Parts: sequence; C-alpha cells; structure tokens
Amino acid sequence: MMADSQRIDPVLVEKARTCVGTRLPDDTFPEEPGAYSKVFGGEWVVSTPDGCIFHLASERRPDRNGKHHEVEEHEDGSISVLPRPGNSNSILSPKGWHGYLERGVWRAV
Repeated sequence: MMADSQRIDPVLVEKARTCVGTRLPDDTFPEEPGAYSKVFGGEWVVSTPDGCIFHLASERRPDRNGKHHEVEEHEDGSISVLPRPGNSNSILSPKGWHGYLERGVWRAV
C-alpha cells in the first residue's frame, strides 16, 4: 500500500498538463512547481508541475537503466528536454506527471 505522500493526485496531474516554467539563478534550489535551476557544476534540478523536486539524470548520474536526460540550454536561459533517437528523454515524476520541457514550457504526454 502506498503512503499518502506517494499517492497520485489525478486532479493535480490534469491541471499540470501545460505549465510555463521558471528558470532560477544558478545554484538556487527550485521549490515552486515548474521551476528549474543549474546546480552542482552543471547538474539540473527541477520541480515538476506536480511539485516533485529532483535531479535530472545526467552522464555523471544516470538513471538505473544507465540513461541520462539530454538538456539543451537556450540563449534566453530556458531549457529543453525533448525526445531523442534511442532515448525517450522524458521526465517522469514520482507523483505521476510525465512529459517534456520545451523552451521552459512543461508539456505532459
């Protein structure tokens, strides 16, 4: 049985289908849903639209399958985490949000 803190809230997930994200200054820990920041020498920390905060998988810190997110940083400071050949590159929140970031806009799949 899941603890209350791990339950998927379908209302919250539906509200978060599209969300304009906020790029924070480097080395700032994101606390508000949709915020993201570059920390720890180039690692990315995100707060997904449903409020889960975690590091994106990186080459230095791959996921349990050995994959990592490919993050493109744009001239305006926004980032994209989009599908790539051989890598879905999607972001999956433990609370249930699943999607991508495109130029700072979170889009659920």
